[in-house]
Amino acid sequence: MYRRLRRPWLVLSFSLVVILSAAAGYAGASLIAKPSLDAQRIAQSALPVYAQAEKRRVGVALTFQGGVREGRVINLEPNLSFPAHPRVTAVFVKPGDPYEELRLLAVASGRPLITMAGSVPIYRDLRLGDKGHDVLVLQNYLRGQGYAVAATGVMGVDSIHAVARIYKELGLEPPADGAVFFRYSDFVQMEASAGTIIQVASVAQILDEKHPVAGVRIEPKFVSSRLTVDQKTRVAVGDTLEIFSEKRRGSAQVKEIGPFVESAQAGVPAGHDVRVELPANLIDLEAGQPVALSKVPSGESTLAVPVLAIRSANASAYVLRKSRQGEPDERVPVEVVDQAGGWAAIADSGAVMEGDEIRIG
Repeated sequence: MYRRLRRPWLVLSFSLVVILSAAAGYAGASLIAKPSLDAQRIAQSALPVYAQAEKRRVGVALTFQGGVREGRVINLEPNLSFPAHPRVTAVFVKPGDPYEELRLLAVASGRPLITMAGSVPIYRDLRLGDKGHDVLVLQNYLRGQGYAVAATGVMGVDSIHAVARIYKELGLEPPADGAVFFRYSDFVQMEASAGTIIQVASVAQILDEKHPVAGVRIEPKFVSSRLTVDQKTRVAVGDTLEIFSEKRRGSAQVKEIGPFVESAQAGVPAGHDVRVELPANLIDLEAGQPVALSKVPSGESTLAVPVLAIRSANASAYVLRKSRQGEPDERVPVEVVDQAGGWAAIADSGAVMEGDEIRIG
């Protein structure tokens, strides 16, 4: 026999709760799954994003350290026929003087030391009547210095008189052994014809390889620095750099950038050695003095694309330019010359034009 339920409304309420709970669970599961499905569909159908190449100012100042370096210096030494171990008794030039031809530098062990161009092939004493190609070259040299000498290849009276004049104009007695002659050991030579005397032997100094009579700078002082690989991409030969030394400043051009070299000294990074002219208003800076160098970006606009558009393959940069409908994007090589603020300045070679649509990412 069936028993009659005392509270049938409780059973109905319980059944309704179960049904509603099941419906809510199904709906929640559907809502959780839907975003994942939507994201997947979006990812599968995502369109490439493009940005136009445009003219704009790109770049920030690049600053790095350097130092003043001495230019090339030639040491002037007596030739091998000069008396051995000569001791300086008088000096007639000082640091800062310009190098000049046929100038008295010093007197050592009673003998003068007079400058003469290294292009004159002197190797022997010359007397009246001596002949040879060396005589001819010497005569042409004397003519170039303003002496009235016939270029015959023979030491004539006019040549001997010119030699005597050189000594007398310097306040010296010309060498003679009964007659005046050209004594080649009195002359010191160098390959350059111009320069600045930067060091001079002192009185009582014994001259040798380590102690020349004078040192002549034949190339100007310059600024040297080491660029890292990244810095080198932003500096080129011919660029103008600002040079700062304490409260002074000047500007000069980059003359040379060397090949990559490994670091061989603590504190000096691997990279490229750069040589910069020393501006005229800073030429008095001493060799070894530190300076700061800075490349300030040009105020002119340049062709640029977003940095995210730059791709690389085999160490070469390129971008993808939008092609006509249905065709793949065109790969275009580019040269990045600077970058800042999310933009890359590229060389305006004509491969990419202002307004071209460039793919990002």
